[in-house]
Amino acid sequence: MLENLKIALKKQRRLLVTFLLAVFLPSLLLGIFGIRSIRNERYKQARQLELDHRRAAESLRTQVSSVFRDLEQILQNLAQSSAFKEMGGVASAGSIRARLENNPLVESAFICFEGEEPWFLLFQPRPTRTASRPTASMAGPFQEALDKGGAYEFVDKDYEKAAAVYGDLARRANDRDFQARMLHEQSRCLMKLKRYAQAIVGYDRISRDFPDSISASGIPLALTSGLMKIQCYGDEGDHPNALKASFGLFEAIIEMRWSLNEVQFRTYGGLAEERIEEALAKTRDLELVKSGKSQLDKLKGLFQEKLEQWKLIGDIKREVIPDLWPRVSALPDASTPVRYAKAEKAKLFLAIAVSLSDKPGFIGLTVKTDYFLRHVLAGWMSSIRLNDRADLVLSDLDGNVVLGNPDHPAELRTVTEFFAGNFPPWKMEFYRTKAVDLEMRSLKSNFYFWTVLTLVVILTFGTVLIIRTIAQELDILRLKSDFVSSVSHEFKTPLTSMKALLERLQDDKVHDRDRMKQYFSLLSQNADRLIRLVKNLLDFSKIEEGKKEYDLRPTDIAELVTQEVRDFEKQEFHSGVEIRAAIPEGIPLLMADREALSQAIHNLLDNAVKFSPERKGIEVSVRKEEGSIIIEVADQGIGIPPDELERIFDKFYQGQNAVRQIAKGTGLGLTLVKYTVEAHGGRVLVRSRVGEGTTFSLVFPIKKQ
Repeated sequence: MLENLKIALKKQRRLLVTFLLAVFLPSLLLGIFGIRSIRNERYKQARQLELDHRRAAESLRTQVSSVFRDLEQILQNLAQSSAFKEMGGVASAGSIRARLENNPLVESAFICFEGEEPWFLLFQPRPTRTASRPTASMAGPFQEALDKGGAYEFVDKDYEKAAAVYGDLARRANDRDFQARMLHEQSRCLMKLKRYAQAIVGYDRISRDFPDSISASGIPLALTSGLMKIQCYGDEGDHPNALKASFGLFEAIIEMRWSLNEVQFRTYGGLAEERIEEALAKTRDLELVKSGKSQLDKLKGLFQEKLEQWKLIGDIKREVIPDLWPRVSALPDASTPVRYAKAEKAKLFLAIAVSLSDKPGFIGLTVKTDYFLRHVLAGWMSSIRLNDRADLVLSDLDGNVVLGNPDHPAELRTVTEFFAGNFPPWKMEFYRTKAVDLEMRSLKSNFYFWTVLTLVVILTFGTVLIIRTIAQELDILRLKSDFVSSVSHEFKTPLTSMKALLERLQDDKVHDRDRMKQYFSLLSQNADRLIRLVKNLLDFSKIEEGKKEYDLRPTDIAELVTQEVRDFEKQEFHSGVEIRAAIPEGIPLLMADREALSQAIHNLLDNAVKFSPERKGIEVSVRKEEGSIIIEVADQGIGIPPDELERIFDKFYQGQNAVRQIAKGTGLGLTLVKYTVEAHGGRVLVRSRVGEGTTFSLVFPIKKQ
């Protein structure tokens, strides 16, 4: 094999050198330059992609900064107004709220004065107040009468006199809070006297004329009056009016009609809810009960929402405002806004504060983070012109994704940018969507890409062609080697036999006439065998060159096959072979070359004997069937595997089973049979089973020759 390869390479040396110099080396050089160009192009594309992403990040950063600057400008304008000279400037609170509550980004707004509770002006209609006291000139006579009224009510249980004293104090007092308290005490005494109608009138007057008055403990008197009025209706047995008053009170609490702290809101809201449930339980009107339960469920939902807002306010009081005070105070310029961000319990607070101009304190707001993310930033991100190879993700400083696809691999990240002043404390991360995008999509438009691709195709084609050429050369060398070996064997056997017989005859060692006759017969048969072998080779050569001619004459096929079988049986080489011929009469004449057809039949008989090492039985038949004459030669030999049936007619081909036999042929016998039959307008059919034998059928059409 190695020797054949050396011979094949030597014979194809010119082709290999031409391919190397004319194709391979130029292609290699162009490929190197192309790859370098592609790498440079990839680098340019990567740089351009990075620049595009940085420009997109700057655009987004500018838009975010613009939004926060607008909020800061609003706060600066409010801080410089005269609305905050006093904590009681409630008259201007409406205009302040109008500028903030219509902004969808504002979550809460608060005003902080030193030493006072923060006022969340979007949530509380007015700041909390402390209870007022009577002036010093009124303290003596008012206190004496107040003590007398208390003694009548709580010691003597004389509610009539107590009510008279409280009523007199209410008429004489100039302080509105004190006057409202006395009316409240008088109504309570009337309620104890079970004069519920008069008590209700007193409570209604407090709610109507003194809506902002508070008790000594800081509780709005209109609120407590509402609760007492509900009790009056209930004690009186007027449950529908008790239910109506209870709903009105609950709605007023939810609407924050009075300035309450969180504890007061929870407490009195819960009391109003209990009063509604009590009134519903005692009301006999089923329609009223049904509508009342539906209304109660709705109010409960609103009440729960307010509680959530109270929780937010509590978090801002604890987590944000204490940190804003020192930051605002440390600013050299009071008009400079402060930006502050803090994450607490999965909640991110984004706060902005501006110092007040006329009083120590500041006004601030917090941003609706979720709204800012989902409705503002998400819209901007989608409007940024990122090509389909990139994606933008927002994440916090710990790497947790807050907006965008969280599944991008880190190696695809191109740019990481931050917002101005880390406000908000998120980073913008740009990713390539696919690792191959940067390589393939940009390269497909590159001239060198197609050049290299073309060179690869050419090199591949050339290499395959060279390999096929060398493989064919190796195959030809192998076939030649096998052919020479087979032909040598075919020639050597009869020549050796002839030489041995001739030597015995020349040495006059054979005196018996019958033996001499036998020797001459063997010499003649070997000579015929050699002639037939030479004739096969010459016929094959003519067929290959297209020079083979056939002398077609009317031929008695039955007689031809019979004669060939007889001649074959006479040969000493085929002794012991049993040939059974079935040749009926009435076989029509056939236009055929007698010599060529005889040789083809002999080749089939010779193969049948050669590849039947154990059972030498051969069956030969001739028959007419459907306008054709069929000659069949069947043996009981080694058979042919199914995968070799299509190749047995190829020149020089010998099957695997045939190769293992001691007797080998030239590989031309069946090739000549096929050429001969087809030249007569016929075809060759083969049926075979391994180990059982093979049948060759030569089919000659009678009318289509």
